[in-house]
Amino acid sequence: MKISISRECSEFLRESNGHPLVKFLPKEGSDQRKLKVRKGKANSNFDISFNTVFSDHPDLRQRCIFTNGIAGLSKAEESSDPLFEAFYIFPSDGYKFIYSPNVFNSSIQYKETLEKFVEFLGADGAIETFSDVLKYDYMSTDLASGISLGSEIILYGIQYYYALKMDSVKSYSTLFSL
Repeated sequence: MKISISRECSEFLRESNGHPLVKFLPKEGSDQRKLKVRKGKANSNFDISFNTVFSDHPDLRQRCIFTNGIAGLSKAEESSDPLFEAFYIFPSDGYKFIYSPNVFNSSIQYKETLEKFVEFLGADGAIETFSDVLKYDYMSTDLASGISLGSEIILYGIQYYYALKMDSVKSYSTLFSL
């Protein structure tokens, strides 16, 4: 698995500057996984707003992977779920990413904001206003900085990624050293 990650995820290993991405996955299953990115079914007002802003990436919210840097791990929804545990994530080469330095869990943080907008502006006005907010909050440069902040990193444009159970790795910093 290490050889596959080194070969197929070399862009991430280079761009992350040794900072790991993490995600909670179901405990059931192997410690080392190759996972296909599948289209999700999310279609909330938040998903619609997000997809409107990033319309050059069709169905972005449904075709992405939500990860965090270690510092944001405790803010993930699944962090207290006994059926999930933390994994290091390695996106395959060709991946793209976006993140906001202020967001650790977009589903929770933005959902409340959007609901308030809907209450005051109605659904259409809320989506338009909220889309303007999102447009200026996300960036797609300096991945290592976003990871070190613990921000929610949204990975997209890939068919698969690798996951290694954190507890099965003795030292992330030496995982890929020769």
